[in-house]
Amino acid sequence: MKIPEKDYNLLVGLVEFHFKFAEYIREQDQEMFFRAVDYARTYTETKGVAFEYWHENNKQFLQELYETLLKNKTNYEKFIDSRISLGDDEETANNKWIKKKKTNKEDLYCIKNYVENFIRHSKELDYNSFDEDDWEYFFNICKFIKNDGFINFSKKLVENMFGADSDMLKRFNDGK
Repeated sequence: MKIPEKDYNLLVGLVEFHFKFAEYIREQDQEMFFRAVDYARTYTETKGVAFEYWHENNKQFLQELYETLLKNKTNYEKFIDSRISLGDDEETANNKWIKKKKTNKEDLYCIKNYVENFIRHSKELDYNSFDEDDWEYFFNICKFIKNDGFINFSKKLVENMFGADSDMLKRFNDGK
């Protein structure tokens, strides 16, 4: 089904407004944000559409995010290897990737939006409920993050939860 461009633009505009509005509420009053999510979930029925709430399932969120980041990195590496095997040098292969993916040298894996979203919403994760797999996904996600402020936050978080001499903190530091 193809929709007219005018209708598509309206739909995109409504969704973008919704996300910006929700983001503002989340930042200003997190409790109200989650009450509003519960309210909307209770009274929204859209045939054929199921809404999932990532903040309710840390394990699924962390696993899916890590798999997405890893998949993007792997796709980049495969592309570069294939271009090099065809005779391109690494710089030429990178430039072709950048053009193909409409990205830049700072975001070669095309993960900037995922990482920024993770950083912005990381305070909502229920770290107390993390099991070893959750921590492993968390550590692996952190390997993709170059934001010093977030890395310092993460180190402090792990240190506070497990102690300054813990194996978990050593594992985290080994990964960075």
